[in-house]
Amino acid sequence: MWRYSVGIYVRTFDTIVDICMKQRRERFVRLAEARVSKAMKSIRVVGNLSNRSNYEYSDADVRKIVKALQSELSALEARFQQSDKKSQPEFKLQ
Repeated sequence: MWRYSVGIYVRTFDTIVDICMKQRRERFVRLAEARVSKAMKSIRVVGNLSNRSNYEYSDADVRKIVKALQSELSALEARFQQSDKKSQPEFKLQ
């Protein structure tokens, strides 16, 4: 929204804030789509290692790979949950 002030038209503060928030959302969506797509492709490439005619591996190797990926996903989820809960501290003895 524009308003007239001292001979010129200026945007109101609320409109500027709205524009900034929209730009932040657009940047998040753009980067999230690109990064998640890249991560999914990388996981599929790791899955290509399952071809026993090309690779030799043990069940222990598979468990280590899956555990490492699950650990990273858990850490990712925790980071998003922390940003949501910053305003709600919790008390824990352990």
